Amino acid sequence: SIETNDKEWHDYTIAANTTNYIKIVKDGQVKISNKPLNYNADVFRYIQIWLCGGSFTGPGAFFDNIRVRKYTDPEPSISVGDEETS
Repeated sequence: SIETNDKEWHDYTIAANTTNYIKIVKDGQVKISNKPLNYNADVFRYIQIWLCGGSFTGPGAFFDNIRVRKYTDPEPSISVGDEETS
């Protein structure tokens, strides 16, 4: 598990590849890499994300901007600079 005990916002990336391994990145640092996903191919595939606080008396976490998309490694990048001439 990946825990955080502060009240700050964090950026998480969860990526699963076609060989059924998962990588989890928190705030730009890899926390879990090459962990096998154990699943039965005949059953619906999913990833569970549990967000909870230190107690069950109130909300444990807030989250914004959850995106699901295809992933490629390495991610495409762009750069901005002077125009190139030949």
